[in-house]
Amino acid sequence: MSTKETEVGPFESILALVGGFTGLVFGYDIAEWIGAIVGGVLLWSIGRWVGAVADGLVKFLVFIGFLILNRFVRLLVWDFIQAILNGS
Repeated sequence: MSTKETEVGPFESILALVGGFTGLVFGYDIAEWIGAIVGGVLLWSIGRWVGAVADGLVKFLVFIGFLILNRFVRLLVWDFIQAILNGS
C-alpha cells in the first residue's frame, strides 16, 4: 500500500464541505433521504472541483507575485550596486 498522502487546499476542503451540506439540505427537501444522499454527493463533488480550481488559481497568482517581487528586488540591488560603483 502507498503511504503517499495527497494535499488538499483550503478552498477545496471548504467548498466541498459547504457543497455537501447544501446538497443534503436541498436534496432532503426535494426527495427526502435518497435526495439528500444524491444531492450531498453531487454538490460535494462539484464543490471539491471548484475548490481545486480556485486553489490552483491562487497558487498561480502567488507564483506570478513572487516572480514580480524577484524582478523588483534584483533591479533594486543592481541599482544600489551601480550607485556605489559610480560614486554617487
